[in-house]
Amino acid sequence: LEGSEAGRMSVVDLALRRRIDEHLTAWAVIWAEVRLSGLETLAPRTEPLGIIHEFPRVELDFSVVVPRAERFAGVAEKLRTLRSELLETIRYVTSYEGDPLPRDRRSLTFRCTLGDDRRTLTDDDVGAFRAAFESHATACGYELRKS
Repeated sequence: LEGSEAGRMSVVDLALRRRIDEHLTAWAVIWAEVRLSGLETLAPRTEPLGIIHEFPRVELDFSVVVPRAERFAGVAEKLRTLRSELLETIRYVTSYEGDPLPRDRRSLTFRCTLGDDRRTLTDDDVGAFRAAFESHATACGYELRKS
């Protein structure tokens, strides 16, 4: 940090993850060692808070089933082509592989943040967005995971 050694980190390789637990095969595991001595002399770092909106935001999660070989970035790029005045962000949440999904598929979950700076969204707004997102995901070639 700012020229001071603060520790080290590394990725646990696949062979070791398999020896620890077979379920860790699909996970990325990282270990870290943080050396706190001397870090107290660094200037504190501050970050501004995000905007506090006058009207509340709505977050919706969608899980799409994609080919296992398809990378997250490509899926996200396709989903982000959805045009909606209410859509502010689409963020990755998690992924899942295993039953009941076929071996060549995985589920990626995305969180959409919706909002309008002029008013509070209604149930109809949210329902219309949900339908538009599901239609868009299907048009991109993805199946929506319902459970």
